Amino acid sequence: MATWLAAHPKEILFLDMEDRVGNQALVEAPLRAAFGSMLYVPSDKPSNRWETPREMVAKGKRIIVKGANNWYDGSLIWDGRIFATGADGGWNSRPVKYFDTATCKMDGNALVLGSIYTISDSKLGKDVLPDGWVDQTGTIDSSNIPRLFACGVNNVDADRWDDSMTTAAVWSWNSGEPNNAGSAGENCAEQGGNGRWNDNNCAVVHRFACQNVNNLDDWRITSGSGAWEQGRAQCASEFAGFRFAVPANSYQNQRLLAVNGNQSLWLNYSDKAREGKWEAYYPTATQWSSGAYGTNQVTQQTLSIAGASAVKVTVTGGLDGIGDNVQVFNGSRQLQRTLIGTNVSTSFIVNDNSVIVRLASDGAVSGNVSVQIESTTLTEVPVWKSLVNGKGKCLDLEGVSSANGAVVHHWSCHGGDGQKWWQDAQGRIHSKLNANRCIDVSGAGTGNGTKIQLWDCHNGANQVWLRGAGNSLRPAHAPSKAMDIKDAYWGAFDGQDTHLWDGQNSWGQSWSWK
Repeated sequence: MATWLAAHPKEILFLDMEDRVGNQALVEAPLRAAFGSMLYVPSDKPSNRWETPREMVAKGKRIIVKGANNWYDGSLIWDGRIFATGADGGWNSRPVKYFDTATCKMDGNALVLGSIYTISDSKLGKDVLPDGWVDQTGTIDSSNIPRLFACGVNNVDADRWDDSMTTAAVWSWNSGEPNNAGSAGENCAEQGGNGRWNDNNCAVVHRFACQNVNNLDDWRITSGSGAWEQGRAQCASEFAGFRFAVPANSYQNQRLLAVNGNQSLWLNYSDKAREGKWEAYYPTATQWSSGAYGTNQVTQQTLSIAGASAVKVTVTGGLDGIGDNVQVFNGSRQLQRTLIGTNVSTSFIVNDNSVIVRLASDGAVSGNVSVQIESTTLTEVPVWKSLVNGKGKCLDLEGVSSANGAVVHHWSCHGGDGQKWWQDAQGRIHSKLNANRCIDVSGAGTGNGTKIQLWDCHNGANQVWLRGAGNSLRPAHAPSKAMDIKDAYWGAFDGQDTHLWDGQNSWGQSWSWK
């Protein structure tokens, strides 16, 4: 557990101790030896409130030992108060009979959102003990589990579980989902109007779920809609400080449902990189440096790239050449390499989207080592489609040219590669003729009539296309403008160029993926 905590620096663990321990010292000493300062003890708790998980992580207090006091023949043989902090049964824990699932209140008080709460019962011997004992705790079962999680309870500590309770604890996927139905496959997650999730074709057009990065319970829905890949750019464009996101718990899912508006919304959750491996596409750490590390220490760091099916690991630097070593594991903690010596520079492939780097030093002179990962595959799988306007014409490259500056116009649809496009998660629209070139507003211009062309893909806002009113495509650097067919007033003729123009509800600015 200590090794796992070191590799997951933002996680907190509960250790639920069985009461019947006859020797306090033999319990306490191994806990302190294994976890040291990571143990949360009563002196760590503020006097007037419970801490939030974020505060605990910031202080390095990431393991909570939950254990009630136990008496035997009049003697206290395990004192749970050494680590638990004064609540009945341990960390902020109360029997379920004191929790009102209708109002989400414990002992008549609303929960402090962001804090840790445990609700428990004791079913042990309830089939033979009198009803008076049952009433001491109340009962956790399939009827109240969904509401406990929806109210914000983190830890449902039922004494006994059955299949119906496990089913009731699932708050995300709908029954039978995800099922990857249809010949085209379903690799992106949506929240339905009932709050449950379904997998759907990533090209389907929905609005997007956006989460406040500073208040994870604050959700908004975009007014613009599009294919799943557009979610990151659309959330960033419409709401400053928000990100395209997926609920991490039942409470967040309920907060999103409250603003859902009884519709299907895209969630930042997909298995398109590897079937069955669902993950959120958030920015993650891809490099780490030990610096001039100290002696007799163990350091771990997880590096990952969402959507990658394999990563190239590059290690540079050296160790002391005596007892130091660097170990690289895949995301399942299977050892891939052990590196020792004054020069550990190397590179190799790991067939996973994440690696765990573990550095262990001895008491001698230390070194300095760096590790970086990069995807060896596309982090997004292109799905090439046609962009069709309101007159049924397809977005097309003039002369089937993929050169920088190639003219983007419309033409009768014929299905050739010059009419096939793919929009990535950043919002850029790539050409199938050359996937490294994207639809670009020439010179990042903002005036009416500015040329729209093909150009080397880059990170500029003049290549990021967002959905606007009337199913229009708006450049992120000038969202009041839209991709427009020149001289559309006179009709639809093969070869009319695209350019930038004031956004308006017209066939020449309406673009659909087909």
